[in-house]
Amino acid sequence: MSHSKTDRPGKSDRRLSAAEQRRLDHFQNVCDRMAATGYAREVLTISPVLANVVVIVAAVPLAFLTFWLYRTFAPATATDSLEVDLGLPLILVALALVFAHELIHGLTWAIFSQNHLHDIEFGMMWKYLMLMPYCTCKTPLELGPYVLGGLAPLVLLGILPMALGIATGSLFVTILGAFMALSAAGDVMIVTKLLRFRTNACEVVIFDHPTEAGSVIFTR
Repeated sequence: MSHSKTDRPGKSDRRLSAAEQRRLDHFQNVCDRMAATGYAREVLTISPVLANVVVIVAAVPLAFLTFWLYRTFAPATATDSLEVDLGLPLILVALALVFAHELIHGLTWAIFSQNHLHDIEFGMMWKYLMLMPYCTCKTPLELGPYVLGGLAPLVLLGILPMALGIATGSLFVTILGAFMALSAAGDVMIVTKLLRFRTNACEVVIFDHPTEAGSVIFTR
């Protein structure tokens, strides 16, 4: 079994927005219905502080790895200088991709959820003193689809652009891909924690946590 606490879903030290409170109320209704049919519940969330620490610690080795891969495998005609300035253009593209990151989560989960896009909610929330977009799925999913949706932005916006940038000799695209891969560190932590969960139950479904970073697993 996981070492996570089975605390009350939605428990938070911060004040919830109206949208978060509505989601939490809906989630607790779902919990009551699933408990009535014999499901046990375990909360698997990650600490925002720990996620920030992981990003900071991973940034340096990822930067070295990215530049090593570029210098080693980029075409001989590639340049070591950026085609565009690293200032405003990079900021604007990265900002757009932050929204695309959440969109990819939602579209992937929507494929597998019962009511498709009607089960997906997008919004904005204060996170780490910044107004950040978010995406959440309001119905339980099986493990495979949940993991796929959780890691899809890492692959589509991080790993693939890095590979494309290296293959074409675009240092700008390579760096942007590395940045988006780093921004998916929280997703990787959530999925890793979920995959480490062990149970002998025959039925396992995953619910995106309504207010915190992570998931809630139901077993029966």
